[in-house]
Amino acid sequence: MQAAQFYRYVTGITGGLYAVPPAPANSDTRCNRRDTPHDVAGTLCTARAAYYMAALFVLGLAALAAVAYGFLTVDSWNYLHLAQALREGQGCSVDGAYFAIFPCGYPLAIALLAPSHDIASLIVSSKATNLVLAFGGFWLLTKTFRHPLVPALVMLNPLTLGLYQYTWSENLSLFAFCGALFALDRIHGSAARYGKAALLVGLLAVFLIIGCSSRYFFAPFAAAMFVGVWLAYGRRTALISLPAFVVAALFFVGYQKFNVEMTGFGTGIERIPAPETFGFLLLKFLLQLAKESAWFALAGALLLWLARRHWTPLTRVTAVAGYSGGDARACRLLFYSGLGFLLLAFYLRTKTQYDLYSPRTVSYGLTFVAAATIGLVTRIEPRRGWPALPVALYGIVALAVSQDLLLPFQIKDSLKNGYVYAPQLLDRYHSKATDADAIVSLQVPDLTRMVDGFGSLYYPKGATIVEIYAAPYRVRDTLNDLKERIGGLHARSCVIDFTPFHSRAQLQDYVDQTYPVEFSFASLLHVPGTIQRPDFDPSVKDYLLRVFRPGQFVPCTA
Repeated sequence: MQAAQFYRYVTGITGGLYAVPPAPANSDTRCNRRDTPHDVAGTLCTARAAYYMAALFVLGLAALAAVAYGFLTVDSWNYLHLAQALREGQGCSVDGAYFAIFPCGYPLAIALLAPSHDIASLIVSSKATNLVLAFGGFWLLTKTFRHPLVPALVMLNPLTLGLYQYTWSENLSLFAFCGALFALDRIHGSAARYGKAALLVGLLAVFLIIGCSSRYFFAPFAAAMFVGVWLAYGRRTALISLPAFVVAALFFVGYQKFNVEMTGFGTGIERIPAPETFGFLLLKFLLQLAKESAWFALAGALLLWLARRHWTPLTRVTAVAGYSGGDARACRLLFYSGLGFLLLAFYLRTKTQYDLYSPRTVSYGLTFVAAATIGLVTRIEPRRGWPALPVALYGIVALAVSQDLLLPFQIKDSLKNGYVYAPQLLDRYHSKATDADAIVSLQVPDLTRMVDGFGSLYYPKGATIVEIYAAPYRVRDTLNDLKERIGGLHARSCVIDFTPFHSRAQLQDYVDQTYPVEFSFASLLHVPGTIQRPDFDPSVKDYLLRVFRPGQFVPCTA
């Protein structure tokens, strides 16, 4: 019975047991209803304020932890350098050159909130930006869903909090999605009032453009959202909202053409085909989905248990009474959007090489589907509908277990070995002295365990840093390719940085790195192995081993 009921809510098919009528215009969960007794209204307002404070407390705690431990990857450093360039009036550039590997929307958001262009200040500002975006997205969801568990499940689950702590553009992308949901729900409710609908379509276009400026993935995802609008809200709402999607598409196409003019590629670099087999990618996708589903299921069950006095399963009686009609449509759109997200994430990765399936490429889609499912099969009692304490406790636990319990382990390590504040290390983060104009960099040391190293911070100012292109993310450099690129710099002097390697065995391990492309099955009784391919071209590998000198800078012509 419950499965059939869920099918009806997701598909919108209302024939059969019961129909889901529209939600009443004045929801009795609102604390400012005129027909609500004053004391009851005051209690509801207080409960709602506590609910918002609970979410803000969790997000603030996560932001403080992010500031304390950094949570910066190489991608994060690029975002910060883009924000720094924007603050200095240099446009979307890194090291003086136009940068389009990532869109510029997220760095712009950091730059707008940053008090200065100093990198240490920008690190803190990026976490403050994430806090503003996450709480803004949470607020937009509470204005879209009357079911207060849905915003908490979307924004405060372990998967979302794990991404939230990093300086990554996913934070702006999620905010844009929440805004788009809000605008679409309001468009559906205002379809008969054309003036208001036109303003809301404009608002939707703004959110979609913000999303397209945050991640290139958002553009095809927006197309999937439009299909979800048609299925969840109907043809009329989809057609009314269509101009916003067209405007966002035109913005994206224009941005791509500008990137081609500046870099030769629509996304800043050549995107190579995925080297893995379809079967390998499918199994990796399913394994990642299973892992993240387990984390979300445990956390979701905890929230439902903590808030057990507030919610009840949606039954035939409550459905006929029309209790969550509006939420049913919004949850269907959330469900379809999540499903579209997952299908796109899988399909695009089978065509193009980028990060293998991970929280960055899977989590949001899974979160949308799971939160929508819970929203479709449960209801909240109107007069006790703001479970502040359960949300706060749930958020704290979700933060602790996010990223496979990474934060508790970091705190334990700090207590044992001493705490190190990453921005304070920037002044001491530099390589051995060299006056070379060009430096071939193999790897740079990390600042801390949670903060990756970055070449332009590590090496002397003004030096050109040459990266050896290696698989799986780039077309591998041959030795001739590498020498050609170095020669094209017309540098006065060039060195290869072997300072991180103190023995030949260390370098051997580095150049022998491989990446998996396919599973191999010896028999059904054995765990499948993997077929590996080398990262480095043999000619480059042999050259590096031949000229190697432990712990030194070596001339490129050696």
